[in-house]
Amino acid sequence: MLSTSTFARRVFHRSITRGIKCQAIRVAEFGDPEQLVEVEYDVPSPSAGNVLVKVEAAGVNPVEIYIRRGKYGKLPELPYTPGTEGAGTVAEIGAGVKGLKVGDRVFLTDTVSGHGTYAQYCLSPSSGVHRLPDNSSLEIGASIGIAYRTAWRALFLKSKMKKGELVLVHGASGGVGMACLQLGKDFGARMIGTAGSPEGMEFVKSLGAEEAFDHTSAEYMKELKEYSPSGYSLILSMRAHTNLGKDTVLVANGGKILIVGAQGSSTIIPRRLMSKEASIQGLMTWNFTEAETKQFVDFISEKLKTEKIIPCVEKKYKLSDAKDAHVHINRNAASKGKVLLEPWSS
Repeated sequence: MLSTSTFARRVFHRSITRGIKCQAIRVAEFGDPEQLVEVEYDVPSPSAGNVLVKVEAAGVNPVEIYIRRGKYGKLPELPYTPGTEGAGTVAEIGAGVKGLKVGDRVFLTDTVSGHGTYAQYCLSPSSGVHRLPDNSSLEIGASIGIAYRTAWRALFLKSKMKKGELVLVHGASGGVGMACLQLGKDFGARMIGTAGSPEGMEFVKSLGAEEAFDHTSAEYMKELKEYSPSGYSLILSMRAHTNLGKDTVLVANGGKILIVGAQGSSTIIPRRLMSKEASIQGLMTWNFTEAETKQFVDFISEKLKTEKIIPCVEKKYKLSDAKDAHVHINRNAASKGKVLLEPWSS
């Protein structure tokens, strides 16, 4: 039975959200950034097991670009609101939801299909809504759900990273790359990162990288091989369509290449892997189990509470400028951390 105070909170909040409009980005057709259109629509209602969240900040990620283009293995039905990563406050809870209450500060690791975080309000299954530590800002919360969860899964679940291991992170100045460097350094691995500008390389070093390299340089491969002639025991590739062939040269004997992101095909020479007895493995964030997500949330919440891990935010956009955020991520080789949307910013 609901307590009087809980019942009153739910009824009161329902009375101020039902029938009102909110702003959201909707995609009616797969295609270019112009498909990201700001619209006004009714605040959705959470069904059983779901939570309505007032979104204060939303993470923008390359995967949302792939989905918007229609070039991804798992696509939503049209029209849809993009976004999985975000943070805000619980606005309303559906029947059967436990452990959350209206007003809780939360971060998200999942949303109901079609009702993503590129909006002032989003719907999430209760399993994808997690309390944000009191000392963490909503901006930090909005940087966690995809970037750090992907990095954690890549380093600890898939790669079984070891202390002292030499790890190369391609595109280390972006959101997932940043997370890999911070988590790896905190764990005790030797982290090496690449970036596309002098500023990006300085940023990579500031995150704890032992060394940083410019992946736009003609001497890039030579420098990486000279730094570690025996190769890298673990390589994380954010753009495998560009780097995979090179990675087979750089990987150490018995090493592993983990594909975190790719936008197209790649050609490799299999004998390079055979001679080194090295392996290639893919990773897909959406394959997280509920148990893995709980394990990640417990892990990252402790890191946030102790401030051992603090995400860096590079740039923030208004909701109406979502298309500019996509262009920025797709074109900017000099990224320095996360890109966010602020749905309530005017």
